[in-house]
Amino acid sequence: MGNGPQHYHPALGTMSYHPTRPRFTCAGNPASPQAGEREADLQAWFMRFRDGMTYRQIADRLGWKTESAAYKAVWRFNRRELAKHQTRAAKVRARQDAALRERLSWDEDFGERPTTYQEIANGLNYAHRASAWKACQRALERLGDRLQDMDEDQDDERD
Repeated sequence: MGNGPQHYHPALGTMSYHPTRPRFTCAGNPASPQAGEREADLQAWFMRFRDGMTYRQIADRLGWKTESAAYKAVWRFNRRELAKHQTRAAKVRARQDAALRERLSWDEDFGERPTTYQEIANGLNYAHRASAWKACQRALERLGDRLQDMDEDQDDERD
């Protein structure tokens, strides 16, 4: 197995090499990056992608011993920023989809009228009805793209 201590994993009923670790996002976790480390990661990222420096140059400039430290800092920053943007984008898409569902949730048989863009804006906290309209349009575009991809996949299966 490994050289380190073995830990019993109750769910699996086996010994595991790694004990359960707390998540990095938990408050007070000593493994979480501190403010100074986050700043160094940011500097390393800028040196790599804005200034075009090599990992060796970044390590020398920031006083690290190895290129590996610079590499890890750059990609640690990338991973954190990417996670933030993916979370934000998912929230935006969910809100746009909700706006579209509101717009399409009317029934002529029961005499209900379509939800207006102003009502959607009020209900979903958009600043203006134009923002609600744009949200619906973006959701429709994504839906159209998904349908087009499905059609292309079906055409590929036929060939």
